[in-house]
Amino acid sequence: MTDVPAGAAAEPQISFSLRIFNTVLLLFILWMFAGFAAPGVDLSAFETSTGHAPLDMAAAASISALALKFNPATTALIIYETMRLLLPGMRDWDAEKPQTNRRNSLGLVVLAILFALFQGWGLAGALEDFSTDRPLVPEPGSAFKASFALTQAGGTALLIACADTITRNGIGSGWWVMIAAMSLASLPAVALALADRFSQGLIDPLYVVALLAIAAAGGDAAFMLFNKGLEA
Repeated sequence: MTDVPAGAAAEPQISFSLRIFNTVLLLFILWMFAGFAAPGVDLSAFETSTGHAPLDMAAAASISALALKFNPATTALIIYETMRLLLPGMRDWDAEKPQTNRRNSLGLVVLAILFALFQGWGLAGALEDFSTDRPLVPEPGSAFKASFALTQAGGTALLIACADTITRNGIGSGWWVMIAAMSLASLPAVALALADRFSQGLIDPLYVVALLAIAAAGGDAAFMLFNKGLEA
């Protein structure tokens, strides 16, 4: 039996079924957010110009509030870890005090949101410059770029919150679960595209075999990470 320090409240135990429910619910919320185009972008024009079918989730996700996916958070984490390597004093910060660890985590969140604003502004400019028969952005300008950047910042904050909640109250590591879920969600469209090209003789059979081998290895790695998360 694990001893609980005096004055410390024991963490409530969450059943496995509730953890599954929490994980599925949060992934469903993210899927819903990814299904709506960000304000100011004409989804039908994007689908027509890129060849996506109407109401294609992949088309909406690429211009939704989650268009940046994990890029801002990953960029912030890379910078933080690089600073820890270059500045020896930072390596002991996490071990000093719990409040220092929380401060660093908050700093990473803020840095990720700042990157989301910057990257969202750049993506908004790219959408405005995208050449099509119909403009993707009916009303371009600074107002659209600002609103799109804020939308991406909100989407990044939602991703971070969902990842943290899944890690604490769901199954496995939140980041890995969401990355795996996004990859799995895109598999049907990828499989259909490969099947179409294969039927037309545009893809070498050895290429398909190699892809299946990579997919099998990735599935095995994901299963091992999943079990590791359950044991944590």
